[in-house]
Amino acid sequence: MRIQQETLKRGLDIVKPYVMRRATLPVLQCILLRGQKDGLGLSATNLEQATRCEVEAWDGEEEWALAVPAGMICDLVETLRSPITIFKVDDTAVCIADEVSTCTLRGFGEDEFPRWPYVRPKMTETFYPELLRTAILQAGHAAAEDETRPVLTAICMDYQEDRFTFVAADGFRLAQAQQVAERPVSRSGRVLVSASWLGEIAKLLGEEGEAVSLEVDQTYAKVKLAGGRAKNEGIGDIVSVSTVLEGDFPNYRDIVPRGGAVKVQVDGNELRRALSTVQVSLSMLEKDAGFVHIDVFEDELRIKAEGLDAGGLSSVSAQVTGLDEAGEDVFFKITPAFLLEALRHVTTGWAEIWINGPYMAISVVDSHSGYVAVIMPRTPDKK
Repeated sequence: MRIQQETLKRGLDIVKPYVMRRATLPVLQCILLRGQKDGLGLSATNLEQATRCEVEAWDGEEEWALAVPAGMICDLVETLRSPITIFKVDDTAVCIADEVSTCTLRGFGEDEFPRWPYVRPKMTETFYPELLRTAILQAGHAAAEDETRPVLTAICMDYQEDRFTFVAADGFRLAQAQQVAERPVSRSGRVLVSASWLGEIAKLLGEEGEAVSLEVDQTYAKVKLAGGRAKNEGIGDIVSVSTVLEGDFPNYRDIVPRGGAVKVQVDGNELRRALSTVQVSLSMLEKDAGFVHIDVFEDELRIKAEGLDAGGLSSVSAQVTGLDEAGEDVFFKITPAFLLEALRHVTTGWAEIWINGPYMAISVVDSHSGYVAVIMPRTPDKK
């Protein structure tokens, strides 16, 4: 068969993140190639997640399958020119060539490659691509990277009727996003799925395209993206499956506040600029060694960076309500990176910050999209 280099590279980039990097079985470091008359199927799995897609090709004469080392084929395709010719040599080898170069890769038969997970859906739903992408990114930034507590590396998807709530928390912050599905689900439920897996899905979603389907059973979650998207030109349907995580996710409904004693409305871009300005003075410190102290006044926020041998000051205009009722100075101390990340996911120009006290969590709210980020206050170490 023959295939365009750019198209094959795009397909390999889609499945490559799911190849197991460190594996006792060499076949788990492979990508399964499945030759067909009008396309080339690509599959990869790390035993917890699996993804497959089909790449447009032509002049295929027979069906075949072979798992070849992922690193080798990815590096090889980078060096070849279009069009690329691929054909099976025998049961253990495939030849990949262009007009001037030829390379033979040896691999494993399809029977040695892990079987594709079968999903018996108890819940099926569809989403508009851009809305699903926004929800994943809004919630996913708060997921933990430390796998010592796997439940905190997950995004919790709560579904009830036509509303889906995506929540992630790492112990220092929590992010919640809500989206309305195309049609109501028949039953309510909750599932925990890997935030990194959903993050890879979000990279494939664009502003246009057919609806994305989501299926969930007791063991797996499956996402299917229809082919023909401009962002994935030359790629057919993309299907990705992940095992669901077990464990008790924090009761986020008790964590997310329903209001604030003091509410601040501020231009999100201006606040990010001010935070970035004072954060420069903290950049030379060790990670998380510094914090920002934010004083709240009637018409502005004053931001001061505090850390060992570092300091900085900036301000930004704001509309503040509830300040008189507070009856005392209102301020909060916070890790600047957490607040900056929360502000990046506000879809409108204006962000709302809810404050209930200097030693209580603050909330960044985007009422337009239903996004809420809750950030724990920073308490500096005593000298």
